[in-house]
Amino acid sequence: MALPDDYKNMTLEELENYIEGFLSAKYGEEVRDNFARIAYLLGQHVESTGADATSAESAKNTVVEKAQEAAESAENAQTSAANAENYYRSILGAGVLAQSMPAEEYAALDPVSPKTLYVVEESGPDNDLIAYYPLTQNLQDALNPNQTATAHGCKGLGEWNGKCFDTSPASGTVGMHQNYIALPNDLFTGFDFANGVTVVLDVKPNAACSAGNGDWVRLMQFFKHANAPSGSEGEGDFYLSQGLIATAAYNGMTSQYLDASKAALVTSDRWHTVVMTLGGGFLSVYLDGSLVGQQLDNSNLLSQLNNFSQNYIGNSIRQDNDFAGLVKNFRVYNRALQQSELSKIGIGGKARLYWGGTLLVQSITTDQSELQNNQETE
Repeated sequence: MALPDDYKNMTLEELENYIEGFLSAKYGEEVRDNFARIAYLLGQHVESTGADATSAESAKNTVVEKAQEAAESAENAQTSAANAENYYRSILGAGVLAQSMPAEEYAALDPVSPKTLYVVEESGPDNDLIAYYPLTQNLQDALNPNQTATAHGCKGLGEWNGKCFDTSPASGTVGMHQNYIALPNDLFTGFDFANGVTVVLDVKPNAACSAGNGDWVRLMQFFKHANAPSGSEGEGDFYLSQGLIATAAYNGMTSQYLDASKAALVTSDRWHTVVMTLGGGFLSVYLDGSLVGQQLDNSNLLSQLNNFSQNYIGNSIRQDNDFAGLVKNFRVYNRALQQSELSKIGIGGKARLYWGGTLLVQSITTDQSELQNNQETE
């Protein structure tokens, strides 16, 4: 890891900030956060010992050492992942027959065939993903690149950093219908929502735009005008606000979760994952994996959701200010996820690779079209 030539002249705090920025940009937030915890403890130790020059210099050296270890570990993890993928592709390319199956089915095999390549699939909710906008490098749906969103008046437009998108107003002034992301009109068209729907978004509000951070500011809203599209009746509304107010309404039948005591939970000091599910008779709201609240659903919205054509991140069709802050990882599933599944969001298309009963690769990304689901005969 490259350090500035004058790093020894930096204060401990300056050095830590530089290293955290480097690790975050190159290896991601998890590597940075792991290092930051170590650096914090070292800083506490220096303060407790009086912060003399000797202890400060020693702590600085340790910070550099730990940063180098974090970078080396991240490099090794990336190399291992790349090698695993290449290994998997080369095996399939050589024409070796592979048998794909869920982990439960593999565990029940007695015995396993010693000369069979098993692709043992990890189960995860992303197998039921119908739309996924990472909002990191562009505004495309990763599942269907032809489904592109449009940004209006946002700082993030054209200023990608590979991590997220900034919906803060480019004008610097908060307001209504001015800084938001418009999703495709046919986002839900053609999908069956008989098993419910789940919408997920990672958010971090902009504290500098506090005037736009009211309880009713929409994190996401999906709307259908009455008699649109032609031939269908009733108005529909499905949204989640920054104050964790969730509403599902169709043709005058409304279900709404509102608890003023939960309004301040979406803080600006860190990222939060907000989840709204509708299905199984309930409208549910989750924050960072924990259930915030539920409301019985009598909206009949699911039968009409595939006709909703005004779909937004950060915008309200009502008179509410737009959301100002960072967003990423917008996901839609055509079923209502259970709370136990929220920790597995992002898993789907992952598998372990076995040669008979021997584990070859811990985790690979699979493409089911590549697999030859034939049992090798001995």
